[in-house]
Amino acid sequence: MSEFLHVISLVERLEKIKSSKKTKGYDFNELLIQHSFKKASEVTIVGRLLPKRVQTGKARFMRQSHENVVDSDDVLLCSVEELVLAHYRSVGYDQGIHGEGGTFACFFCLLMWDIIFMSGINDVFRTPYQSHPLDYNTDEFYENRKEAIEKRLNEISQWECDGFSAPEMIRDTWEANKDVNCAGMNWDRFSSAQQAVALAQCMGGQLVAGILRIMARDPRHTRSGLPDLAVWKSDTSDYKLVEVKGPGDRLSNNQKVWMHELVTLAANVEVCHVTANASRKLAS
Repeated sequence: MSEFLHVISLVERLEKIKSSKKTKGYDFNELLIQHSFKKASEVTIVGRLLPKRVQTGKARFMRQSHENVVDSDDVLLCSVEELVLAHYRSVGYDQGIHGEGGTFACFFCLLMWDIIFMSGINDVFRTPYQSHPLDYNTDEFYENRKEAIEKRLNEISQWECDGFSAPEMIRDTWEANKDVNCAGMNWDRFSSAQQAVALAQCMGGQLVAGILRIMARDPRHTRSGLPDLAVWKSDTSDYKLVEVKGPGDRLSNNQKVWMHELVTLAANVEVCHVTANASRKLAS
């Protein structure tokens, strides 16, 4: 993933050079095609922005407090991510989480707990109070446990196979270790083990395994850039991973790399741009 970050930086620099008057007439297209990266689909919604004079810190939006009442005058102040979650609820995605990379860090812990804390690795546990092994955020974490990690990822990709059940592992890890401190695990991210299972089932074992493999192999460069939201419809396999971009925001290079990786893994991923309509309410 780190190599692809460099490629994106070079492509962006090449695009700037291409637009320069000094290089007019030179054909850069072949170079750009050779180093192209996959992009997610994009959607745009409109939000009512709180007037600037009453903004405090991060931009806040206004949305109806009763989403099913079209002409309600009751409004709530919310972040851009909350606004987008409300939008997806209005089109049938009744379940949603704003977790960014934390959502998938939780999946990593829930499905790899025994591997994270496995014994037999030299000099990675020096006290019984550690929340992770000392090599956790290094390339050595994967190399030191490669056989065990790849075996688990293969099992997850099949979801349920002989002697293994990913939903059962999520539930068992949750019940056995609830509130135990583990780096990357936020026990409040999901309301319950069943909610975690529901999202993972919507995404499917191959996608979950693919994301966890990227995270395991390159922990330093994969901490950021995953989509802000995961939304899904109850009792279906319909889900979306959504990167939210407010007015004036654009994708970072890490986000572009993750979009490329997720599209390659056939994930249902999209970028939701929010354009702002200044609200007349509170303006007087």
